[in-house]
Amino acid sequence: MRQLLVSAALLAAVPASAQQPVQGSFAITWDEIQAKPTGTSGMARSVLRSPTATLDELEIHITALPAGKTTHAPHTHANEEMIVIREGTLDAYQNGKVTRVGPGSLLFMGSNEPHNVTNVGDTTAVYHVINWASPGTKKSASANPGDDVRTFYKDFRLTSAKGGEAYASYFAEDAVLLPPNAAPMTGRAAIREWQQRVANEPIDGPGATEDELQMSGSFVVYRSTFKGTKCFDLLRRKPDGGYEIVRRMWSSNLR
Repeated sequence: MRQLLVSAALLAAVPASAQQPVQGSFAITWDEIQAKPTGTSGMARSVLRSPTATLDELEIHITALPAGKTTHAPHTHANEEMIVIREGTLDAYQNGKVTRVGPGSLLFMGSNEPHNVTNVGDTTAVYHVINWASPGTKKSASANPGDDVRTFYKDFRLTSAKGGEAYASYFAEDAVLLPPNAAPMTGRAAIREWQQRVANEPIDGPGATEDELQMSGSFVVYRSTFKGTKCFDLLRRKPDGGYEIVRRMWSSNLR
């Protein structure tokens, strides 16, 4: 099973194309942005991902976050990020501090500082997200790429015990979970419901040990042991540089 999953990951990884041309000046209207398709989450519309004359990469997208939802668990990435709120009310978690912001507000997320946002209003929150990688940032970030994965698991093990919503936020929208001696389940909603049912039976935690960490393109194979239970994860790198779990299995599923 492990070999099949790794092969699937490698086949799904698309080779990087030839170097992209440098992005010049451009203008785009709000109507044109709304006409763009959303990603797999259904909440974000990509505007730009390209190198510029002074940046290794400039990435811009628009997010529409439903009321009561959190983007993801607090995470970090080497690139810096700016968020401009257009509509709604957000609680912004930044490096241990929470600030409430509304339309017209700006958020700056510093390099490698934990952050996320939660929609605490009654309506959908809409905001612009601008990421940039200064020259050399990507190279320096990949010098010890395993550290980013270990940071992901450190946050996951500390936060996921807070409930099904927190646990599911570390999984991709199309993730598949294969619990021991149970049928596979697909999607965050199913994973969240399962975690709420078995919350008194932890299968991961701060005491877990790392058994294997392998990286190939945008994918990571990660095996660990927690209180004698073996766990296998397949991770995928997200556009913002963070990670999400796309496959998870453990114990009797591991043949």
